[in-house]
Amino acid sequence: MAASWLRISELYNSLNDFVCIVARIQSINSIQRTLILYDDDDSSTLNVSFVNVRTPFDIQSSILPVDQFVQVYGKVIRQAGDIIRIDAQIIRKLGMDFDINEYIKGLILTRNYMSNIVENEGLTDNSGNPIRTIL
Repeated sequence: MAASWLRISELYNSLNDFVCIVARIQSINSIQRTLILYDDDDSSTLNVSFVNVRTPFDIQSSILPVDQFVQVYGKVIRQAGDIIRIDAQIIRKLGMDFDINEYIKGLILTRNYMSNIVENEGLTDNSGNPIRTIL
């Protein structure tokens, strides 16, 4: 399932059902099986449920310390149009040398590249998929 790569602050203006977020851990609640993530650049926080994680995931504080960067892929859960949490399917701990600034640069470059790709009307490859052209 394809996901949109967003920052926490961008999530609230998005209508995407599946997202991939990179952020820091603010706190872990092992009883409710949730994480609260935060973004360095603003005060945005996000509640993430890891009840339905598909990969082995250990929530021991020594494994996932507060302020550790993680990548979360999951389904956006909304109530009355407002986002209440992400139901995580994959949570990946990022290395201690992870550089959020380099990640953001790559994210912006990828978005710019993808926004310059259009589908040629009526042209398909051998599999029936639309052929894309870089503008």
